[in-house]
Amino acid sequence: KNSVSFFFYFLMGHPPPFLSKLFALVNDSYWNELIRWENNGQTFIIIDPIEFSRRILPAYFKHKNFSSFLRQLNKYGFSKLSPDEWIFGHKEFKFGKQDQLSGIIRKKKFKANHLNFSNENFQLPTKKLEAELEYLKRCRQSFSKNFIDIYSRQEQFLVQQQTIELNQKKLESEIKILENEVCQLKGFIFGYLSKVIGKGDEKPKISELPFYLPNEQISSESLKRKTENSFQFYEKFPNQEKIIFFN
Repeated sequence: KNSVSFFFYFLMGHPPPFLSKLFALVNDSYWNELIRWENNGQTFIIIDPIEFSRRILPAYFKHKNFSSFLRQLNKYGFSKLSPDEWIFGHKEFKFGKQDQLSGIIRKKKFKANHLNFSNENFQLPTKKLEAELEYLKRCRQSFSKNFIDIYSRQEQFLVQQQTIELNQKKLESEIKILENEVCQLKGFIFGYLSKVIGKGDEKPKISELPFYLPNEQISSESLKRKTENSFQFYEKFPNQEKIIFFN
């Protein structure tokens, strides 16, 4: 059936679907990250065989078998031109020369166990490629696991950060409340003191007060005198209300 189809396209002057699809694919800039022209349009390169097999082959050739794709290239006389890269070429497969595709003749059918490629660099993926694919799968799984772990840690960090910010705001609010209460207490203390000191005919001197005023210089002698005054003050002014203030 394949041979009949090929000769039908050949007689009609149309290239086989495989060649038409391949030519359109290499020309499509959307897929340049996976396949594109090389050497000024004389050859083409498959950059990532794994992604090429996963994304392009099912869309254009209805399978995911890279080895099958390579066998098709070989049947139409394409050669692998580099031992290290997937670069292929054919004398009739050139950029802008779609009319020459009809000149690409398919080789006669032969048994798979007698495959003999014209170019020694053209080799099908073997166990080495399969091992590389398996290694990439493991790397992808490991990456996914590490990514999930990192994402989870990041979530925990964000939660902790939000908790710290809330606690900080709460602490700042409590500090403001405390500052307001201290200011009110200071006003109450100084207001009360002004009333206490103003009572009676004889007013006590500042040095006789049993507490320290703001910004008052304190020395050991002053501390001793203040301690003694705390008792003398109430003896000298018995009518004053007895309040003890601590510095």
